[in-house]
Amino acid sequence: MATSKDVAKLAGVSHTTVSRAFRGDVKLRPETYDRVMQAAAQLHYTPNFLASSLKKRQSGVIGLVICDAGNPFFLGIAQRLEAMLDRRGYRLMVAFDGYNPEKQHRMLQMMAASQAQAIIYMPLAESLPLQFDSSIHFIQLFGKQDSRLSYLDFDDYYGAYTGMKYLLEMGHRRILVLGGENRRQGFLDACSEAGAEPPQFYSSPGLTEEQVASDLNAYLNQGELTALFAVGDWHGRHIYRAMKNNCIHFPEDLSFLMFDDLQWTQMLDITVIAHPVDELVDALCGEVLRLVEDEGEPSSRMFKPYLIERSSVRRVSTEK
Repeated sequence: MATSKDVAKLAGVSHTTVSRAFRGDVKLRPETYDRVMQAAAQLHYTPNFLASSLKKRQSGVIGLVICDAGNPFFLGIAQRLEAMLDRRGYRLMVAFDGYNPEKQHRMLQMMAASQAQAIIYMPLAESLPLQFDSSIHFIQLFGKQDSRLSYLDFDDYYGAYTGMKYLLEMGHRRILVLGGENRRQGFLDACSEAGAEPPQFYSSPGLTEEQVASDLNAYLNQGELTALFAVGDWHGRHIYRAMKNNCIHFPEDLSFLMFDDLQWTQMLDITVIAHPVDELVDALCGEVLRLVEDEGEPSSRMFKPYLIERSSVRRVSTEK
């Protein structure tokens, strides 16, 4: 079986250079990296990362526990983060908890047992308290469970306030908000400042997709709404399907605004409250590297969402 020394000899480089190449060292010259990879492929060499990590007590593994495997917003963050960490010689291990606190705890235990140097997770309301080796750095994303840990999030209040204020400025007064219980105050404050009645709220905890579809059809058939504000991909997709099934078009029949700038919202030219995802991932990657390289204490950062105006919201006369 080929070893790293065999690869180094065939590529005409040092043993250390081979290690740097497989760690993804960005300072290594591209031509040197290519020569090492070609030699490794020729010899059918695969590095033993586990043995290396046990020897150095540094695995180079970063864990990420995501709540929803089907949410393109979360998956997009994971994809960006993986690419950034890979360029710096780290490997991202991803798991999904399905919004289940007990499963989340099991995933965290699994990652800790895999010698992850840092673990990013999205704390749930019923999350179990963390009791792990202090050498592991935990980073909270989109939820704050422990004030002693790093915490990165979007300013949900500001996003809800911004979106509702925009709809009110466009003349809408009969608005249905779908989801976003944690953002409720932002919606209410925007209405209060404008002297408008609070919007209607629709929440769907524990309901099946069929029940949600039936509820939304009933709302749409009432014919009293002028605008819909969906908080996230799940509610956004459901309300879009319900509109289509009821032959309701936006913005002619109903205006439509939603959180998250996704591929399908771009294709359908839907106005959105977008999140500065690249800025968040840059900061998240920086926080991971800073903590695992022992360069400081945990920190917290918030990022403000912003409006992307497209064609799904129309101006209407202000209603009394």
